[in-house]
Amino acid sequence: MDDKQEITERRQFFLTFPEDLINHPILYKVSTEFDVIPNILGASITEKLGKVAIELEGVPGKLDAVIRYFLELGVNVEDLDGPGDIQDRLAGN
Repeated sequence: MDDKQEITERRQFFLTFPEDLINHPILYKVSTEFDVIPNILGASITEKLGKVAIELEGVPGKLDAVIRYFLELGVNVEDLDGPGDIQDRLAGN
């Protein structure tokens, strides 16, 4: 996060990573490229599947960009803070 006093929020998600993404530094990439702070709340990783409960902190628009990025990669995203389909929420429905 930079020194600007932007309003940030925290949102919690449950992420499921497919086998082909297990060994990729995705959380590092989102922290550096999207300027968000990831906080891993819990995780279970095997050779076939990765499940991560995570809290992301950042500017709301950047959090939405991270979620879109996860979805584009093929990561399943469940929003633990609100009901409804994550893609509908990103579309503003």
